[in-house]
Amino acid sequence: MIVHVEGGIFHQGKWLLIRRSEEEEHAAGMLSLVGGKCEQEGNTVNILERTVQREIFEEIGVKWPFLSM
Repeated sequence: MIVHVEGGIFHQGKWLLIRRSEEEEHAAGMLSLVGGKCEQEGNTVNILERTVQREIFEEIGVKWPFLSM
C-alpha cells in the first residue's frame, strides 16, 4: 500500500502551492500542496507527521519548528 500525505501551508492570508515538475509521473506540471509518499520504516509512530515534515523541508526548505499542525 502506498500512502501519500500533503501539507497545507497558510501564512498571512495566503496558501502556498507548488508547481509539480513536468517530469513527475502523477499530475506533471500541476499546482499542488507540498507532499509526498510515506517511506516504509521500522518506527511508525507519527509517520504521517514526520513525512509531512520531511517533504516540506525537501521541497521548500522550511524546517518543522516554524510549522504547527
